[in-house]
Amino acid sequence: MVKTLLKLAKLSYFSFLFFICVFLFIKPGHTAELSSGEWFVRLIAQAPSEQLKDQGNALGYLNNSNDGYDRHDLKELPPFGSPYLTIVFPHTDWTENAGDYSSDFHKRKYWRLGDEWDFVVKSDTPRRITISWEGYDGIRLLWRMRLIDMETGRIIRAVKHNQLQTYTFNMVDTTHRFKWVYLARPAS
Repeated sequence: MVKTLLKLAKLSYFSFLFFICVFLFIKPGHTAELSSGEWFVRLIAQAPSEQLKDQGNALGYLNNSNDGYDRHDLKELPPFGSPYLTIVFPHTDWTENAGDYSSDFHKRKYWRLGDEWDFVVKSDTPRRITISWEGYDGIRLLWRMRLIDMETGRIIRAVKHNQLQTYTFNMVDTTHRFKWVYLARPAS
């Protein structure tokens, strides 16, 4: 219990609250709180050798969300100190709500359309980072998703050979840009 509390203390205050609200009350595999067509993916960044981890980040579709700012998009608070590691969804395009967010939910789209989310891994110093992900329903939807490293152009499938993948990289700077892509369903 003490070890868990110490790990949670390394999360930003807002990420901690987000973690409590989403991941204690909406457990992986449990979908009763989500309506038909709604889903989310949790993104996790960690530097295992330094025991740094940010797991309070989510993207996905909600029926009553907007593609712009809405009440489901949770603001990321700045880090309280060093060392730190965080994932943010930067939105300079949200005018009076511009800033970094720990969640970014879009309105559910027609089932044949794809979508994408930009996010950034931030740290106080460049370090070796592993990004992983979890779907609320396991891998059912994740097979249509990709992670794109915008710094290198590398494309990583979220699921390969029926296994969740991860992506490890070395930061060159204190920020590293990514894009999460939900592929359009092919026409039948």
